[in-house]
Amino acid sequence: MYSGLLAPSHLIILLLIIVLLFGAKRLPELGRSLGQGIKEFKERLNSKEEEFEENKKPPETIEGQPEARTQEELQKEKEVTHLKGPESPTRR
Repeated sequence: MYSGLLAPSHLIILLLIIVLLFGAKRLPELGRSLGQGIKEFKERLNSKEEEFEENKKPPETIEGQPEARTQEELQKEKEVTHLKGPESPTRR
């Protein structure tokens, strides 16, 4: 059922080696610092995702200025002008 490093005998041996290396008194401290590091990593990752989502929103328009166009609108405009052909010069 268990093979490789997940075998119970391997886990017990690994735990004994860790206790011998660090000592029983330092293990809770190591666990706490590892947990705190993971927690801070997740918090920063979430804040970066929120920052990315905020930057993804279109900018607010200022009165008197044209509204920002999306890539889809620009592509549609390009297709329409391509279908019409070159504009003929107007004579005055």
